[in-house]
Amino acid sequence: MTAGPLRPTVAGMNRWLSALLLIGISAGPCGAQAIDRPGTLEALTDQIETATAKHRWTDAILLGQKALAIEEATKGQNDPEVGGTLMLIAGWMRELDRNAEAEPLLRRSLQIFEQNYGKSNTFTISASNNLAATLESLGRLDDANRLYARTLDTMVQRYGPSHRLTAISTNNLAFNLARQGRYQDAQPLYDRALKIGRATMDDDDPELARIENNVASNLTARGRYLQAEPLYNHALKIRLAILGPDDPDVATSYNSLAFNLSAQGRHDDAAPLFARALAIREKVSTDDRRAATSYNNVAHNLNARGRLAEAAPLYARALSIWQKLYGEQNALTAIGLSNVATNLEAQGRIVDAQPLFERALKARLAVLNPSHPDVAGSYFKLAHNFRLQGKFTDAEPNYLRAIGIRRKVLGPLHPDLALALADYAELALDMGPTRSADALKLSREAASIARTRRNQSLSGEAAGDSGTEQQALARAQGADAGRIDPLARSFGTLLESDWMRAGAAANEAEMLKAEGFEAAQDMETSVAALTMAQTAARTAAGTGPLTELVRQQQDLSARGRELDHRLLTALATGNQPEADRLRTEIQQTGEALSAADGALRRQFPDYAELVQPRALSVADTRNRLANDEALLLIVPVGDDIFSFGISKDKVSWHRATGKTASAIKAIGLLRCQIDPGPCAASLSEEELTAGAPPNSPFLADQLAAYDRARAYALYRDLVAPVELAFAGKAKLFVTVTGGLSGLPLGVLITEPPKAGEDSADPSVLANSAWLADRYAIIGLPSVSVLRAVKRKPVASRAGESFIGYGAPVLGGAAAGKKTPAGTRVFHAADSDGSTLADPDVLRQLAPLPGTARELSAMAAVFKAPPSDIRTGASATETAVRSDANLAQARVVAFATHGILPREVSGIEEPGLVFTPPALASTADDGLLAASEVARLTLVADWVLLSACNTASSDGTPGADSLSSLARSFLYAGASALLASNWRVSDEATAALTVETLSSRSGNGITRAEALQRAMRAVRTGKRADGTAIPGWNESWAHPAAWGAFTVISNEDR
Repeated sequence: MTAGPLRPTVAGMNRWLSALLLIGISAGPCGAQAIDRPGTLEALTDQIETATAKHRWTDAILLGQKALAIEEATKGQNDPEVGGTLMLIAGWMRELDRNAEAEPLLRRSLQIFEQNYGKSNTFTISASNNLAATLESLGRLDDANRLYARTLDTMVQRYGPSHRLTAISTNNLAFNLARQGRYQDAQPLYDRALKIGRATMDDDDPELARIENNVASNLTARGRYLQAEPLYNHALKIRLAILGPDDPDVATSYNSLAFNLSAQGRHDDAAPLFARALAIREKVSTDDRRAATSYNNVAHNLNARGRLAEAAPLYARALSIWQKLYGEQNALTAIGLSNVATNLEAQGRIVDAQPLFERALKARLAVLNPSHPDVAGSYFKLAHNFRLQGKFTDAEPNYLRAIGIRRKVLGPLHPDLALALADYAELALDMGPTRSADALKLSREAASIARTRRNQSLSGEAAGDSGTEQQALARAQGADAGRIDPLARSFGTLLESDWMRAGAAANEAEMLKAEGFEAAQDMETSVAALTMAQTAARTAAGTGPLTELVRQQQDLSARGRELDHRLLTALATGNQPEADRLRTEIQQTGEALSAADGALRRQFPDYAELVQPRALSVADTRNRLANDEALLLIVPVGDDIFSFGISKDKVSWHRATGKTASAIKAIGLLRCQIDPGPCAASLSEEELTAGAPPNSPFLADQLAAYDRARAYALYRDLVAPVELAFAGKAKLFVTVTGGLSGLPLGVLITEPPKAGEDSADPSVLANSAWLADRYAIIGLPSVSVLRAVKRKPVASRAGESFIGYGAPVLGGAAAGKKTPAGTRVFHAADSDGSTLADPDVLRQLAPLPGTARELSAMAAVFKAPPSDIRTGASATETAVRSDANLAQARVVAFATHGILPREVSGIEEPGLVFTPPALASTADDGLLAASEVARLTLVADWVLLSACNTASSDGTPGADSLSSLARSFLYAGASALLASNWRVSDEATAALTVETLSSRSGNGITRAEALQRAMRAVRTGKRADGTAIPGWNESWAHPAAWGAFTVISNEDR
C-alpha cells in the first residue's frame, strides 16, 4: 500500500475572504464612522494594514484588539463597527489556526449584525458565512452546514438564483458536503455554482478559479480524474494571472493539479508541481497548516516513486505540525498518522505501523461521520496491516467495514472500492483454498471496475460532459500507456484467484484458465502494443483520404499528449508566457482532434475498436495462430510468475510460486554478462565470470563467461512447465512483461549444463541447447495485437525494394568510443523551440567502417543498385527525411550508432546518428530522434535497425517492451523490425543481418526463421550447408554476439 496525499481543499481563510467580499470589507473596520479619538484609531488602522500586508497576524490581532477597545468605549458593545472589527480579528486568528478563539468573536459579530440590520442584510450574511467556515475548520460540519444552507437561502431571496454571490454561497455549501465525504450530494451544487459563475463572472475572476478548483477536487474525489484536470488548469491560469506566482492560492492550485496527476498514476509529472507549491508556502511559513500539507504531499509523491527513506522525514514533519496545531483528535492529524504508518509499512516495519493506523482511525471516528470515506480509508489500511501480519480474523471485519462505506458513499465504480475489493480478495487467498470462491468473487468485481474505468478513459467518457474538444483530448490522454494504472493489481489478484480456485474446483479449471489468461494480459497496457494497433488501423483503412484522416487523428492525439507534458513543465518552472501559448495550442489541437474523431466515426466506424486493443480470449488467440505457431505469455504477479502456453492444439498455464525476485536477479546478472558496460561496476568478479571455473584458460584469453546454469533455471521455471502446449511447433510468439522483459528468451538453455563444462569455452557455448534453436521467436509487445489486421505485402517496383543508410562520417579515433562523460549532446532550443543536437559532440563518436560493407552486402541480396545505399557524406538526416523512395521501400536498413535516452548527457529520447552537418538546424542536426522517426511514412515489410540498443527501452529489465525508437518505426508504418537489445560489434552485427536476409531470400522462410538460421550460423561459424561464415571468430559463440537481435512483429511472414 502507498500513502495518500492530503486531498486538495480550499484553505479556511480563502473562504473567509470570499465572505468578506460579499460586503466589500477592506483592511479597516467595516462601516467606519466618526469617533471621539480619530487620530488614535487612524494610527492603529495604518499599523494594522502594514501588519496584514506582511502576514504578521499576531501583531494584527493585538492591534485589532486595541482598536476594538476604543470602538466599544466610544460606540458601545453592539455597534456595527464593533461587529466588523470582531470579524476581522477572528479572520486573523484563523490565519494562525486559532479557530476555537475565533468562534466566540464571530458569534458575537453575527449577533450584532442581526440586531442592527436583520437576517437578510449583507453584513449579517457575511458574518454567518464566516462563522460557518470557522465551525467547519473545527470539525463541526453539521453546524456549519446549517449556516451555509441558511446563507444560501438568503442569497437566493435577496439576489435571485443566478447572481454571482449566489454562486459563491452555493459553492460554500457544496464544499461543506464534500468535507463530510458526501461527494455525490455535493456534485449538483458544484455544477450549479460553476454554471452561475461562468455566466456572471469574468473569465479572470479569482472566485471563478475558486469554484473551478473545488469542482475539480470533488470530481477527483469521485474518481473522475480526466474530467477534473482541465478545471484545475484553468483555475491555476486565473490565479497566476491575477494573484501572481507566489500567492498562497496559486500554491493551492499547484497542489490540487499535482494531486490529480498522482491519482492518474502520473507521479513524475506531479513531482515538480508539488515541489512548486511547497516552495511558495515555505516563503510564508515552514510550520503552518499549508506548509504541512505540502510536506505531506511531497512525501506522498516520493513514496509513490519508491523513495521511501526520503519520504519518511517529510511525513513526520507534516504530522508534527498538525499535532502541534490541532492535537490528536483531528482529521488532519489522522492523515499524518496514517501516512507515517503507511511509509513504515512500505519499509517493512509492519508491526510498528499498526498502532499509528489505530490512532488514525480513533481520531477520525471522533471528528468525522462514521460513514465518511476517510473513516473507510482507516478501516482499509488497518485491515491491510493486519493481513500483512497474518492476523486474518482481525483484518476481515475491517475490510467489510471499508468496502461497505465505499460502496455506499463512493459508488460502484470508484477506484477506492476496487482497491479494497482486491485487497480483501488477497486476504481470502492468504487464508487458503477453502476461501478460493470468496477470493474469486471479490477479485472479479475489482477487475470489472478496473476494466470499466480503463475503457472509459480510452473512449473519452471519463471526461464527462466537459465538451467535445476536451473529450477528444481525454481520449488521447487515456491512450497514454506510459502512465501507471493504480488498478492494474486487480487483474493480478484475479489471476491468482483463478489459479487457486482451479486447484479447488477441477470442473471449473478450463474456464478459470481462460479467465486468467485475459487477466494476465490486462495487467499491463503496452505502449508498443498501442503503437502496433494504430498502425494496424491505418492498414485497415486502406489507401487514400481515409488513411490520411486516420494518420491525422493519430498525430493529433500524440500532439495533444506532448503539449500536455510541455504545459506541465512550463507551469512547474513558472514560465507563464509559454504556458499561455501552450494552452492556446492545446485548445486548437483539441478542436482539430474533435473534428477528426467525428469524421472517423462517420467514415470508419470500426476505428475506435481497432486502436483500443482488448485482451484476447483463449479461443481468439488459437484462431489467430497457424498450425506451426504457438504463443508464450510470461507475467510477474507479486512474488509469483505465471506462464501461459497456447497453440491451436493445447493450452497450458503454470505458476512459479515465489520466483519473481530470483528470476529478475538472474535476468539482471545474465544481461550484465552479455552487456557488462552499464553494470560492470556493480558486479563482483565472481558474478561476472559465473559459469566458468576460476582457472578457466578461456577467461585468461579475455573470453566472456555465460552462466548457463542460471539460464537453464529460468527456462526450467518459466518455459518448460507450459512447453507441452507448443512442443514441436516451429515458431513462437513471445510476450514477457514487467521486470522479466530484460532478456530475450532465445538465450535461455533448455538442458542442464554438464558437470565440469566451462561456460567460457566457445565450443561449449556453440553447442549448447539454446531455446533459439528450438523455436523461431517473434517478439510480440502484447497478445492483443497478434494478427490484429492482415497486411498485404507491398508491391515493390524495381529499384525500390531496398534502401540502406549508414556508415556516417564521424571523427572518433577508437572503435566504440563514446562522447566524454558529462558532454551535452544538445544545444539550447532554437528560435522555434526545437532542441537540437550538437554536431561537434556527435562527431566524437567512433566511425563504423564495417557498416558500409554490411549495407553493400544487404543490397547485393536484393540486387539493389549502389544508388540505393546512402553512406558517408550522403548518410545525413536530410537524406532520410527527404527521400521519396523511402515511402515505397520493402526493406529499409539503418546501420549506425543508436543512442539511448540519457546514455549521453543531454539526450532525453533515443535516436540514430547520421553524418553531422556543419551547423545544426531543425531539418538536420545529425540525430534522427524517435519523435522525428514517427513523422516518417513507411510501408516497409521490414525495417532493420543494425545499431546498438534499438529494441529495449534503456537496457535494463523492467522497462517497456520496446524503446520509443522502435515504437516510432512501427508507428511510421513498418510491418516488422529487426532490432538489437544491447551493444554488438559491427562485424558480428553485419554477419548476422546479412545472413538473416540471405537465408530468407529465395528460401520461402519467414523473418523469424531466417533470424534463427542466422543466429545459429554466427554462433557456430557455419551455415546449414556447411559453408563458413567469413570473418568468424570464436568469441561469436557467446550470446552477446548472436543473441542481441529480435524480430518484432504481430505476425511472421
